Amino acid sequence: MSRIALILPALSLAVLLLCAYYPAIHAGFIMDDDKHFLRDNLMTQQGGLYRIWFNPDRNPIWNYWPISRTSFWIERHIWGVNAAASHAVNVFLHLTGVLIFYFGLRRFRVPHPWFIAGLFALHPVFAESVTWISERKNSLSGVFYLLCIWSYLSFDENRKGRCYVAALLLFACALLSKSSTIMLPVILILCRLALGKSWARRDFLQLIPFFLLSIISAFTSIWFEQNYIGSTAPDLERNFAEKVALAGRIPFFYLGKIFFPYPLIFIYPKWEIDTADPLQYLPALVLTVGALVLMAKYQTWGRYPLLGLAAFVVTLFPVLGFFNISGMRIFYVSDHWAYLPALPVLLTAGLGLGILLQKRKWSRWTLFGAILLACGILTWRHNHVFQSPDILYRDTIAKNPSCWAAHSSLGSALESQGRLDEAIAHHLQAIRINPKFEYLHLNLGTALHKQGKIDEAVAYLSEALRINPYCAQAHNNLGFILIEQGQTDAGIESYLTALRVNPEYAQAHFNLGNALLTQGQLDRAINHYSEAVRVNPEYVQSHNNLGIALLRKEDLSAAISHFRQALRYDPNNADAHNNLGVALRRRNEFAGAIDHFREALRINPDNPSAKINLKETLILQDQNQ
Repeated sequence: MSRIALILPALSLAVLLLCAYYPAIHAGFIMDDDKHFLRDNLMTQQGGLYRIWFNPDRNPIWNYWPISRTSFWIERHIWGVNAAASHAVNVFLHLTGVLIFYFGLRRFRVPHPWFIAGLFALHPVFAESVTWISERKNSLSGVFYLLCIWSYLSFDENRKGRCYVAALLLFACALLSKSSTIMLPVILILCRLALGKSWARRDFLQLIPFFLLSIISAFTSIWFEQNYIGSTAPDLERNFAEKVALAGRIPFFYLGKIFFPYPLIFIYPKWEIDTADPLQYLPALVLTVGALVLMAKYQTWGRYPLLGLAAFVVTLFPVLGFFNISGMRIFYVSDHWAYLPALPVLLTAGLGLGILLQKRKWSRWTLFGAILLACGILTWRHNHVFQSPDILYRDTIAKNPSCWAAHSSLGSALESQGRLDEAIAHHLQAIRINPKFEYLHLNLGTALHKQGKIDEAVAYLSEALRINPYCAQAHNNLGFILIEQGQTDAGIESYLTALRVNPEYAQAHFNLGNALLTQGQLDRAINHYSEAVRVNPEYVQSHNNLGIALLRKEDLSAAISHFRQALRYDPNNADAHNNLGVALRRRNEFAGAIDHFREALRINPDNPSAKINLKETLILQDQNQ
């Protein structure tokens, strides 16, 4: 086969994919992107990369996926915060996975590789994984996942040790990108069966290291879920009957979205599981009977449908509801959980469609083209939903009005725009739908505080703490209000409680430092400001206030260093310019002090302190000349 015949189909896949995902480049940051990328302390602090791998902090979102987190760390150190660049990386990773899939299908002589890879490239159910920056872990783990399968099957043919080692390392990388790839060893078995490979004792022994990696990753993931992420919440508890009913229903939901991807919703309605209703178990029964029928027909037409169904369910296993996942507090199913499980379904469907139309070449390719065109258009349209939090959450509410998470998130987005009345209305609606989730009360209390409704704010923050006494943010926000109300000791105690819950909470360290500074406890204030900037080196106000505390201790060099750090991250901070001018003046560096006072006044012409300081410093400079 000529090189052009090999490259041209791959190039056409790339062009189609880039057209479908062009709107993604213009999308912004949405849910969890701030925690994963913008406000993840380890992205910027000294030694952050080391800690990502060997000492991850109590970030409330991350599991132990250091390769995915490292990809964000690299971005932050190359181009900083740039939504378009981050989206471009996600699209590139998806394209990489698609090309690996395409060439892998060709390598192992699977019919219709272009069409099947095109489904992977353009199917709208994948849009959420590609366009949502936080879900990079799907496309990144998918690249390693597909390369691992290719390497292992190549080893199965050539018995070269380097292919086996490569497969094992690639599997480790997939697990360190996202642990839901733990079922890959079973997929390797199913791939061998699909290719008609014979089995010997050594074939089973060679899979043992893969299963060991899976077990280690599974226990690590469960530990992180339980200790860092919140999978032990009471509303996640389900008995065995509920788990069986849920596990039967979930595969049918995804099959429906794969074959009829409409409507696609960012957060789907959460089903009610009633174990007293026999119909709740019908999906599990149908799935079992279907598998038995295919097993009975394994030697004739049932082989590939059975293996495709098995690969689909096996890959879905981590999100079938048998294990507690924090996301299941909000939804039982999500498009981004179908990224890898959908592949065997698309593969089986593509093969089946090709067989049905194998004697009708023009009809086959016309249908293939029509399906891919429809998928591409739907993906292009769905990408527009992710343009901004406002658009995303309004679209979700329109399709799922009972989604309390979307109401709460839209409330927070509106709050950041200063639209407090609208924000509070959505926070209240979220609580009406789900009064048992502490963060909804926290969000409403915070918005009410901004509106000046102190008593109501305290009531909702207290309710958040009644539901979950270990909500560090509620303790911090309550402490802030208590300080404002003159209850300094009680406020300090609230900050200390927040830090006992989460010692890496930079804002609580900063707030506590402020409270201690007003009490004249300089050493303690300096300690907490220092902790705040250790956790978050880009915390401008903490650098500034730490400089003020050090200035009071007459530690001029350290104070100047922190004022300069504040200005490094925010060059237009008038207070930091003014404070740096004061520190330089004390060292008789009048020219530098005057420059910073003038810069402070350029930024804020009404700054009275900078006006006075500039006047006094000009006099001192004249006297010392």
